[in-house]
Amino acid sequence: MKKALMAVAGVALVACLSSAAFADDDAAYSANAVGVVKYVVPSNGGMACITLPLLPLETSSSNKENWVWGETSLAEQLDDNSTVYFWKNTGWQPSVKYPKGRGWSSGGGTYEIKPGEAIFVKTPVGSSSDKVLSLLGELPTDDSLEYQLSGSDNFDARGASPYPVDLTFGSSALASNLVDNSTVYFWEDGGWQPSVKYPKGRGWSSGGAEHPVTPGQGMFVRSKKVNGEDGDTITFVRPFEWQN
Repeated sequence: MKKALMAVAGVALVACLSSAAFADDDAAYSANAVGVVKYVVPSNGGMACITLPLLPLETSSSNKENWVWGETSLAEQLDDNSTVYFWKNTGWQPSVKYPKGRGWSSGGGTYEIKPGEAIFVKTPVGSSSDKVLSLLGELPTDDSLEYQLSGSDNFDARGASPYPVDLTFGSSALASNLVDNSTVYFWEDGGWQPSVKYPKGRGWSSGGAEHPVTPGQGMFVRSKKVNGEDGDTITFVRPFEWQN
């Protein structure tokens, strides 16, 4: 079922926005270029593994580095009784959208999501059509962004690029920086598809090096570092030019 692969339909630049772009609102939404990432979540309890690669707009109460789930357009657009899953420590924590605008269970509405952090969204059982979602946010302007993955052979949800670009996994910063015998997990056809980094520069198993990664597609990582070692430091370099 290839629809499960369509976590992201595409990304588009909107433009440089300011208060003039929203004449009915006194607030300045953004002084920077804004992007839109679109997602498709399969119907009838289908799941998509996604990430939020843009930064929150200035109207958000977030700290501009992390998203607050309940303030995102994704949370607003999902139907009642949809579920979102956050990775916390060693397991997935679910949060369900209550009907009639009553928010999210288990504190999900205030959960903070880092750019590049994978989450799952799930449509309600019985829904008859795929759910198309769109995320509006600012493009990161930093020349590079650095992540520290979990060490001691732990799983980590923070592996996707914080920049909204198409790439082939084998050419990504994550693939380059992970140590040998680490594993990356792609969500395909309703399940995880693992790919292991072979030693001595021999590439990735199961065709992982050629795996396409679209903007907003989440993934999972197991960095092969053990005995209390820190996880790999991944440095993502901005793939597009930027002028202030």
